[in-house]
Amino acid sequence: MLKPIEKPTRQPLVHHPSNVLDSFCRYDAAHKAWLDFDESISLQIIEFEFNNRQYIRVKPKIDRRSHTW
Repeated sequence: MLKPIEKPTRQPLVHHPSNVLDSFCRYDAAHKAWLDFDESISLQIIEFEFNNRQYIRVKPKIDRRSHTW
């Protein structure tokens, strides 16, 4: 019989768009809630890419000026 997959438990990630607005409804990227959200997402992306690096293929850079059709 197969063992059920155990998913790691994480704190729920909650982001409210209003977190990046100051009291005058202007964009404020220095707001702590926004910085926490941004850091959390960035760390999740890094972890995801590290755990799935075998699927990531780097595309060779093509120099369009020297490429002939």
